[in-house]
Parts: sequence; structure tokens; C-alpha cells
Amino acid sequence: MDPQITTALIGAVGVIGTVGGTVLGSWLQARGGRAQAAAAREAATTAARAAHDQAVRERVWTVVPLHLRAASQYVDAINLMWQTDAQEELRAAQRAFALTHAEAELAVPEETRSALGDLQRSMVGLRDAERTWAKNERAFHVLRELSESGDTAASRALGHLGRLDRAEKPHWMPHLRAQTPPEYGPAVESLDAVAALIPPQRSALLRRTQQDPQARRREREQAMAGYRRARQAVINQTRVALGSSAAAPSRAR
Repeated sequence: MDPQITTALIGAVGVIGTVGGTVLGSWLQARGGRAQAAAAREAATTAARAAHDQAVRERVWTVVPLHLRAASQYVDAINLMWQTDAQEELRAAQRAFALTHAEAELAVPEETRSALGDLQRSMVGLRDAERTWAKNERAFHVLRELSESGDTAASRALGHLGRLDRAEKPHWMPHLRAQTPPEYGPAVESLDAVAALIPPQRSALLRRTQQDPQARRREREQAMAGYRRARQAVINQTRVALGSSAAAPSRAR
């Protein structure tokens, strides 16, 4: 072969090799760039998801303890009603509980909302017991405090009421004073002698003697037990839903 042609071919092959290497390198570099970009996008998505999940967790661990604290304050207000007519405190606690309940329902995972509903229903049970029994218990608390403060008329009335509690007696509506059965006479007279009592309190004390004390105690205890179970269920289900057994709203009383 002509030496000049051979030289030309060798040169051409060199040029083609250089160009091919450049093209191949560019192609490989482009593929690597796309892979890096895809990896970066995936990492960003993962980081965003993790940040969102962490924000949700922090929100739940903020809202749930606040709701449980509001529940405790509502229970305290209901219990106070068994001793004194604290309507303002009760209404304020009820509003706070309702507001935090709505906020908690929006924040917690779906599987935890049933526990929140049970907690709300347990409050209804506590209020039902309070409405049924507490008015008469408030009057009894006032009479007992009067007796402990040295009011002898109150002490005599307590004694008559205790005997009436244990006695066989007909059912009677205390406002029907003209039809007072003889079994109630001594208690009625002793209550009338307690000047610090008002007529609704005297009627409540007489109605109390017609109520079953065991039923009163049992209904109140059952309502409180239902609340405690519902409260613990909120904590447990929140832990399960968020996959955590360590962090919990246990400090919210």
C-alpha cells in the first residue's frame, strides 16, 4: 500500500477514535447526570416526607396532652359540682374541652379518633351522674359543713335525716308540704329549724333520703372508671398510631 495512504488511514482512525471517545464520554456523563438528578429528587422527596411526618408527630404530641389536660379540668369541674354550685367553672371547663376535642380530631391519625369519641362519651356519663345526684349531694354537703361549724340545729337535722334514710317510708314529693307523711315529720321540722338553709336545699335533702345510696355511689364510680379507661385508650392508640411507646402525653393529668 502506498505509504501516504497508510499514513492518512492511520490519522483518520485516530481522529475517529478521539471523536468516538468524546461522544461516548459525553453519553456516559449525561447518563450519570440524570441518575444523580433522579437520586437527588428521591432524596429530596424522602426528606420532605420525613419532615412532614415529624411535624405531624410533634403536632399530635402537642395537641393530645392539651386535650387530656382539658379533660382533667372538666372532670375536676364536674366533681366540684357535687359539693358546690360552680356553674361558671363547669361551663368554662366544658368549653375548653370541646375546643381541644375538635382540635385533636383534626390532628390525630384516623385510627385514634374512635378513642377520642369514647373519651367524649365518658364525659357525658360523668355529667349524667352529676345531674342525677349532685344537687342533693350539694345540699347535704352544706348541712354537714354547718354541723361541723357548730350549728346544733344542723346536727339535729343530720341525725333525723340519717334515721329517715334507714326507715321504711312512702315515696313523697317534698314540695307537697300539706301532704307530709308522718314518717317525714321529724326530719322536715328539724330542717326548717336550720336557718342557713334555703327551701330548695331542704327539699333536696328530703329527696336524698329516697335515693339508693349504693346506686348513687355505683353510678358515680362507674362513670369515673369509664372516663379513666377512655383516657388511657387515647394515650395507647396515639402511641400505636405514631409507632412510639416512649414519647407520650403522660404528663397531662
